[in-house]
Amino acid sequence: MFCELKMRKLGILVSVLLLFTYVDAQCPQICPAIYTPTCGFNGRCYKSYGNSCSLNAEACTTRQNIRQVDYQECSRPGAQLC
Repeated sequence: MFCELKMRKLGILVSVLLLFTYVDAQCPQICPAIYTPTCGFNGRCYKSYGNSCSLNAEACTTRQNIRQVDYQECSRPGAQLC
């Protein structure tokens, strides 16, 4: 019984890891080290990114709808930052 339970937990863990690997394989893995700051908004808060590739990579890996907005939005007074 104990071994069966451990194997079941291991199977679930492997399934989760494979799912994350599959999601990550579709997302940008390497972004250019070119600093062109941009601002993203996920519907709740603003966050600065080094470039649009970094924004898109985070949106993909976290499965969030992060849209690029004017960079000034991240620095305006009262902006809710992540």
